Amino acid sequence: MKAGYLCAISAAAGVLLSSHHYIWAIAGVALFYFKKGAKSLTIGLCLAFFIFFYAYYQVIDGQNVTKLSGDERKFTGTVMTIPEIDGDYLSFRFQTKGERVQLQYTIPSETMKKQLKQKLHQGMVCTLDGELIVPEGRRNFAGMDYASYLKRANIHWTLNAAHLAP
Repeated sequence: MKAGYLCAISAAAGVLLSSHHYIWAIAGVALFYFKKGAKSLTIGLCLAFFIFFYAYYQVIDGQNVTKLSGDERKFTGTVMTIPEIDGDYLSFRFQTKGERVQLQYTIPSETMKKQLKQKLHQGMVCTLDGELIVPEGRRNFAGMDYASYLKRANIHWTLNAAHLAP
């Protein structure tokens, strides 16, 4: 039973360490050699799980790339999440050309805000103009890395909408 837990921990460590510098993976593998009291079969299984999940995540993460060039200005797609309005700021995830983007829009007036609240909904297909921007990473020490957060959701761009008609 103990070996099962160690293999699960090894698999999780392989996934977690694969998103960092490869030196951490080498350090993770080295820990298996210093584990005292463990059977060689258990160490071998844990090492195999670690290496398999490390390599598997590297392959999957390598396929997480954008299909958009960044020069596009017109977009047709589907509203994927419930639109959120915070003050005069609107945001939602938008599916276009086989790729999701995080849409951001500054609402120009209260009238437009009321129209958006009434007409804009999840699943709606719309066409809009805007500019693709690479999301910012961490702005300050120990702050959230927004670009990494979006990349884990297979999102590589924020779309600043120039005009949005409900």
